[in-house]
Amino acid sequence: MSGAKRLPSHLDPRRAWVPFLVVAGVVLTLAFVLINPASAAVLPFGVRAVFWALRIFPALALLQAAQRSLTALPGYGRGSMWI
Repeated sequence: MSGAKRLPSHLDPRRAWVPFLVVAGVVLTLAFVLINPASAAVLPFGVRAVFWALRIFPALALLQAAQRSLTALPGYGRGSMWI
């Protein structure tokens, strides 16, 4: 067994962040659909929902991938998280 410490499950981004990002994506998509910014104002409601979902969910997926990549770096979890 290696000397690496395991994160508590509520801090593990593979478990805790995915449901959060799904809910955040749905909330952000609905918010943008209801706010109806000028970039999508001419689209019908359903198309507008797909339009925003196709912009929000890939961005959240990229952020999750970046976070998982950073947590895999040596030294993650040591020292201050602000560093």
